[in-house]
Amino acid sequence: MNPVDLIGPAIAILAGLLILWWGIACLTARFPRNLVLGYRTRAALTSKAAWDAAHRGYAPFLIGGGLLLALSGAIAIILVLADATELVGPAITVGIIALLAGLIIGGILAHGALRRHLTQTE
Repeated sequence: MNPVDLIGPAIAILAGLLILWWGIACLTARFPRNLVLGYRTRAALTSKAAWDAAHRGYAPFLIGGGLLLALSGAIAIILVLADATELVGPAITVGIIALLAGLIIGGILAHGALRRHLTQTE
């Protein structure tokens, strides 16, 4: 086993845990409005309530995507330890694809949650 083979899986686990934290912060309305990260549309940035509504719609997909990415990293570590390094790339790739699918679907649902919020507050 080459210790360098553990770098990719470790990065996948850390990235997955950060995305999981982001999803939990969105779900609990503790993710602050900002201009760098999140569902940043003009409508979502109009108020804290609009921002929180959009991100509550996004949260389950961030949480799920983060968990899947971290899980793929953990599986990749097991594969490295089992000397099956040829499967590490595909394992992490599956986690990344699952995360990207979750981000796309979550963005669509965040938009819907924001629209419902905006029509209720008019």
